[in-house]
Amino acid sequence: MKLNRKTVLRRSAHLIFWSWHLIYVILALTVIFPHLAMPMFSAAVDGLMPFHYTLYVSAILTLPFVSILLAVRVFRFNPVLLMKYFYGFEMAMLFFVLVRMLTFRDFNPGLFWLIANVFIALTAWLLYLLQENRAPRQFREATTGPMWTTGSTIIGMVGLYFGLLFLIIMIPLSVEFIKGLFHILAGLEFKALIKIFVHPLMWLSSVFVLFTASLFIVLPLAMIWLYLGHFKDQVVKNLNPGRAIVVFAVFIINVSGFFILSQQPQQEVFRMLDEKMGQSKYEQELLDKAPLIRAALLNGYLARYRYISSTGLSRRMEKSYRESLLLSKSAADKVQQLFNALSLPFLYEGENWSDVKRAEKYYGEFFDTPIQKSERDTVFKAIKRTWNIMESNEAGLLSAEKRFVHINRQSINVTEEHGAATITISQTLENQTFDVLEALIHFTLPEDAVVSGLWLSDDPAHPQKYPCVVAPKGAAQSVYKAEVARRVDPALLEQTGPYQYRLRVYPIPAKPRHDDHGDHLYMRLEYQTLPDVTGKWPLPRILEKRNLYWDDDTEYRLNNKDIQRGELDTWLPPQAALAHNPPSAGVLTFVSGDKVVRAVAQQAIDQGSAAGLRLAVLIDGSYSMTINRNAISSAINELEAAGVDHDLYFCRRECTPLQSGEEISEQSFFGNSQPLDQLGAFQKISTTRPHQAILLLTDEASYELAAESSGERVESSKPFWLVHLDDRLPYAYNDKLLDLIYRSHGGICQSIREVLFRLNPRLHLSAGGDRVLAISRDRIWFERDAAAGDIGNSTPSLEKITAAHRIRKMIRILDTEELSTLDTIHQLAQKYNIVTHYSSMLVLVNDRQKEALKTAEQDESRFEREVEDGHQDSSTPLDPFSVPSVPEPEEWALIVIGLIFLGCAIRRRQQGYLVQNIC
Repeated sequence: MKLNRKTVLRRSAHLIFWSWHLIYVILALTVIFPHLAMPMFSAAVDGLMPFHYTLYVSAILTLPFVSILLAVRVFRFNPVLLMKYFYGFEMAMLFFVLVRMLTFRDFNPGLFWLIANVFIALTAWLLYLLQENRAPRQFREATTGPMWTTGSTIIGMVGLYFGLLFLIIMIPLSVEFIKGLFHILAGLEFKALIKIFVHPLMWLSSVFVLFTASLFIVLPLAMIWLYLGHFKDQVVKNLNPGRAIVVFAVFIINVSGFFILSQQPQQEVFRMLDEKMGQSKYEQELLDKAPLIRAALLNGYLARYRYISSTGLSRRMEKSYRESLLLSKSAADKVQQLFNALSLPFLYEGENWSDVKRAEKYYGEFFDTPIQKSERDTVFKAIKRTWNIMESNEAGLLSAEKRFVHINRQSINVTEEHGAATITISQTLENQTFDVLEALIHFTLPEDAVVSGLWLSDDPAHPQKYPCVVAPKGAAQSVYKAEVARRVDPALLEQTGPYQYRLRVYPIPAKPRHDDHGDHLYMRLEYQTLPDVTGKWPLPRILEKRNLYWDDDTEYRLNNKDIQRGELDTWLPPQAALAHNPPSAGVLTFVSGDKVVRAVAQQAIDQGSAAGLRLAVLIDGSYSMTINRNAISSAINELEAAGVDHDLYFCRRECTPLQSGEEISEQSFFGNSQPLDQLGAFQKISTTRPHQAILLLTDEASYELAAESSGERVESSKPFWLVHLDDRLPYAYNDKLLDLIYRSHGGICQSIREVLFRLNPRLHLSAGGDRVLAISRDRIWFERDAAAGDIGNSTPSLEKITAAHRIRKMIRILDTEELSTLDTIHQLAQKYNIVTHYSSMLVLVNDRQKEALKTAEQDESRFEREVEDGHQDSSTPLDPFSVPSVPEPEEWALIVIGLIFLGCAIRRRQQGYLVQNIC
């Protein structure tokens, strides 16, 4: 047969298409699908990788088979259209999917706009090919409508934009690839080369990788040639006024959308905050721009997950062109500038990634809450989308509300004796993921309750296998965190406020792969309590949970009997909250050592009137208090109705006196300030009237930001009280704040009525030889020296509760600045095995941990505890556009050549080698 130009082109087209697809089919059926794709799908089902990642893998796997079907049934006799399909659709689609899969970042608006254009262009290109193949003679006339013109225009724009962008990348990459290929092959021994190329799969894999690489290198030129040629033939040659209007409109809309959606507000916001943050005259202006500030700070914080590189760091093209093509610095810099201009949606506008910390700092200062707490779902989704992992073993702010550790079984046992009860809560925990996790619960108990036991076990027959020890809170925290870093089992229970506790359990064993259920961890908690004012036993109320969840599959038992679950939004079932023997007349009397103790219920006391008090009322001016204006007014009205004399102050870093509650509407709630900052600001202003106590009307506040507050020491000669208006307690307080509150004889309440009850002077007077031991929310505790005829039933439960109140009194009246005082208080907690403000419970499982605790208990900082801000770090995506700080080999070539050796690794896996982490 005589070979002419058409014959050569036809045969070349079929050779390129069918040789590549034939090799792909062999590799797909023997290697890719069984050894790579199936483990990926299994990992996605098991939760080891993002599930939407499988969509990209599926597209890469199935597209060549779909192309074979189209080649046989549609483009069989038209090699020109076959090549247009191969380069213009299949290779382009595979390339875009590979780029998306490998970079795998969260969407930003500009990137979303580009992806939408690519989808439209590829769809339109495929439709054009199918239409031309079906009716080639009528093709030009059939594709002149507005929709076809729009599609052709977008095809041309996509071809020009991505063709230039990829061409800039591919020119030095081709040189680096060839150099890297020879560099690696030259470094291999002859025997290794023989092993690689003798094995049929290895030889075929090598050919396939090199063949595919060459196709991708040619792709930018093919996109420019095909897409722009199509635009010229379909639009330019048949241009008329109507089509010109469509082309112009599409061009303007597309270019405008590209630049508008690629704009990033963070640098403008950073400059504005640098200039105006902290100046009262700009506060209202900043508050009016709060939505813009929030969006900008969130974009800055998520920069590593939304963008491939930054405008300041993207210098890789300059380096590549200088080293690979030996261009001058000025010429290479121009190429870099063009590349950065085209890469606008992929580049974060900033010099480097330091804006991440800057955005996090400003977010907390402006919005009065950590960004990981307020924007938890957005941040977590961005991290998961990039297939990165959390680097910390501890459950932090991003772990809140995540359903990872299931409570399989919950058992509550109530043992009553002489008006008190010992309540034991046992839980069976099961990790639903393949990662070792920490479970954390913040919960509350009333002041008339005390935690006295914590156990862990991996054996259901021995639920108290690992008991707790009572240790100084600083020493317990440091040992726990050290053991978590070592991924060894401990548990820690701390008191983080007068009502608040923090329970941390680690590690919850990971679920074995290819198994529906993992090993269980058994946790048991015990506390003693008195009935509340309704005669019911108070149960822990959850404030926040991290990684933990329960559902209809959770089994519940009360006193060894199965019970039905109530509302799923509560941690413990309400059926457990019934007390059978509440004390009569609201008075409980018993002998404790050499003392007679009386606990008198609030309703059994003649409280009298709170009139005569003079209070300084500070109003928290932080941003989060904006929604509490009505609650503030109600609290002030309640003070006035009770006849309490008071002075109002609006406080942040500075305090402003108010003449009346009506002036609150004129104040701007702005930024973040901590209670200690507000108290310190109040003490700096001169007051002519003495106050008997200082009240701070606040909300849930931001405990996590307490570590960033002022380091100035603050003291108060008057009782300092926090009044939480939103009926939501924070899950923890800064220890410095708690120490000050206790030393000042203040406290924490959730209503004005409660604080007036506690401040009532009548309740603090001794009566008939009885001295006030404590005033809790529900009771007043009295004690006196026991006489010979005194009798009264005491139990271990009552002794522990009384010891907790004695410790609270000691904290208030003794000098807790002295280490010896704290040791004395801690010894009393150890004697009764209870959790207090200075003493935590730590479960240890081996001798090394016990030795570590002994060492920590000798440290002078054994009672100093760090603020648990809950911040979680995660690994961040690579920055392929930045210049490495140290010289690297041609990494692009290494990646490609590495794929060649993948077959060897798979072969070893079949022979029993441990290569589970290949993928």
